[in-house]
Amino acid sequence: MAHSFEGKCFGIVVGSPIGNAKEYLIARDPECERFFTGTIYTNSLFIDPSGKQIGEERSGEDEGICYADFDLEECIELKQLHDFTGYYQRYDIFDLRIKRQRQEPVAWEDGDNLDKCAWVNVGIDDIPR
Repeated sequence: MAHSFEGKCFGIVVGSPIGNAKEYLIARDPECERFFTGTIYTNSLFIDPSGKQIGEERSGEDEGICYADFDLEECIELKQLHDFTGYYQRYDIFDLRIKRQRQEPVAWEDGDNLDKCAWVNVGIDDIPR
């Protein structure tokens, strides 16, 4: 809800129900039942730009479809109040600079020695099961 309010946009929250997979997983590995006991199920819902829930909500273990009507006009006034649209132009304190030269995403401090990275040398057989 906070993200929709801060960004002055609509939010779609999508839960992922377990459904019939729970019984399958417990039958395959009975220790999984500990995990599912007391599990809080997720919800699917819609949030408007003011942070309020709109439309239908879906919760529980089973899959389904939710519907909501989005009125995009609701975003305009809120964005103008929050000034994401650019009316607050203070060139005396804000400055935008763009570097045009290509940047390297990773810079190694001691050269290109990848052997020092533990994740590079891990094979599939090294992963604990």
